[in-house]
Amino acid sequence: MYENNNVGNVTYMTNYINHIIINFALVLILLFFYQQNTFLSNTQLGIFIITYFIGTVFLTPDIDTRSEPSRRCGVLFKPYTIMSHHRGQTHKWYGSFFIILYILIILSLIIIIFDPSYLFPFYNTLLTYKNEIVYAVIGIFLSNFFHIVTDFLS
Repeated sequence: MYENNNVGNVTYMTNYINHIIINFALVLILLFFYQQNTFLSNTQLGIFIITYFIGTVFLTPDIDTRSEPSRRCGVLFKPYTIMSHHRGQTHKWYGSFFIILYILIILSLIIIIFDPSYLFPFYNTLLTYKNEIVYAVIGIFLSNFFHIVTDFLS
């Protein structure tokens, strides 16, 4: 991908594969430190790793463009792509929370369309598993944060 800037008109941005490689290298470093300080349960660690992977491969800050992650997420993220612009809110440190909020809204709409009686049990389930959800949010947040840092440094 290319982006215009003030120095030499064109700069190369980190491509999708490099983002994946860098994010996975960084999570390996995090897991090494995890081995040193075992403060997470295996369930919490598993949730973190899975959501970190999802955040790296699918729910990246580049989901707001015509990119590989947006193609992988398909039609569900088409409205999100239309509503946002590249290097907008998703490329801020808090951008992950917009993606997570969007997912919650889409899930709520799907539940309302198919069976509204499941909406409150869905939210109660989220509250029941709030500790696990915290690690899921951290996984997505960290993968997106490392993506943004990589973009900034490239």
